[in-house]
Amino acid sequence: MKIHSADKLIELTIKFPTDNKWRKHIANIKLENEFICPKCGNKKFSIGDNRQRCCNICKNIESVPAKTLFHKVKLGISQASLIAFKILTSTKVFPSSQKKKLYDKIISVNKPQNLSEKDEHLFVPFLKYNLQALSINNLKNVFVTHSGLCINNKGLVKECHHSYPEQYPNYLNEAAFFYKAACDDHNNLIILDDKNTYLLIHHPWFNYYHWLCEPILRLWMVKDKLKDLVLILPDIYKNTDFIMGSLEPFKIKNIFFIPAQKSLYIKKLCMPQIKPIVHSYHIQELTEIRQFYLNYVIKEKNININLGERLYISRRKATRKKINNEEEIENILVKYNFKIINNEEYDFLQQVAIFSNAKYLISIHGAGLTNMIFMKENAHIFEFHKKKTNEKDIHSLAYWYLADGLGHYYYHQICDPTNKDDNYFNADLIVDLDLLEKNLKLMFSY
Repeated sequence: MKIHSADKLIELTIKFPTDNKWRKHIANIKLENEFICPKCGNKKFSIGDNRQRCCNICKNIESVPAKTLFHKVKLGISQASLIAFKILTSTKVFPSSQKKKLYDKIISVNKPQNLSEKDEHLFVPFLKYNLQALSINNLKNVFVTHSGLCINNKGLVKECHHSYPEQYPNYLNEAAFFYKAACDDHNNLIILDDKNTYLLIHHPWFNYYHWLCEPILRLWMVKDKLKDLVLILPDIYKNTDFIMGSLEPFKIKNIFFIPAQKSLYIKKLCMPQIKPIVHSYHIQELTEIRQFYLNYVIKEKNININLGERLYISRRKATRKKINNEEEIENILVKYNFKIINNEEYDFLQQVAIFSNAKYLISIHGAGLTNMIFMKENAHIFEFHKKKTNEKDIHSLAYWYLADGLGHYYYHQICDPTNKDDNYFNADLIVDLDLLEKNLKLMFSY
């Protein structure tokens, strides 16, 4: 039987996106191999309606996946093929007993300051996490998608994406989409085979939180080599304030903007590894990044916007994930001298200045909380969380871990959604006003 290498599996996934097409492909391959009935030893067979081989004498039926890698799999051939691809693209295989050796250290996290007994199940099981050291990868002759996924002759490069098994099919499908587009039309591929070394830091997950906690960290890893590198970014980034504003202090001279829907073939690529797990933090680097931005904004740009020490980030102007009774909670917060702000009204560098002066920050779970990075140590962070009301819900650890790592005090409040079927990405919340008052009094007692 033919053996397909990892780089070919991307092409096969494009050609055979469904189980039926995979079955037809496997059945055609099996026709090239000898048939021996396991029951009677007969070598002659006929083809059934579902392409299975049927013994001409005893009528025993051999299913299409039989005697292949996909025999008896219950999740479907197309899904199993993605798992096979993952195995083939791994450069090393570690026994389960050795997995801990992949991580540099175990990080311990403090409980939220206002943790109640009924909410302990959301936090206590997660008081530790593994932090993996990140590598800087120098690659040759690689295919880079517009969205930042990287393929070499071994397949999808694992250092370009997060390590979430349930997300892997999405990464593969996205890589396959751009790969197919380049194969179908060579105008969709830009070849960069000059003497330059190109730098890849972006990836498909695009928002304020991910940009500051992942691509900027990857950029920081090679900050001393930037004069020798050409940064590659999607062309839409050049019109995004928080992208260009956050890059400004690095004073990067060479940026290649990838035209829409185009992919790249790069002769020499420098790719700092993305964090395998989103809610893990390299605090020393984040602390250095914070000071780097503060020095640039306050000392070099002389931007000093002080809106006070107590800030509440409103999502009134957002299209989703709002506080349903926001006017009522704002009335309470004003009593405690909170300033109500909309981050959309300030550019990136102004936000750095604003949050550098803050000591208390309250917000619904969302990217605005990322600005705690610019707050001085021992600040107080208060996050409104959605109550888990359906199977799609998760309780995000991202801002709890970030606050604790930065040396801040973390508080939370679980809130009912207006629609229990919404997930935490888009649900509007209703804040319990009495509980909010109680949590505020506790926060100001520290």
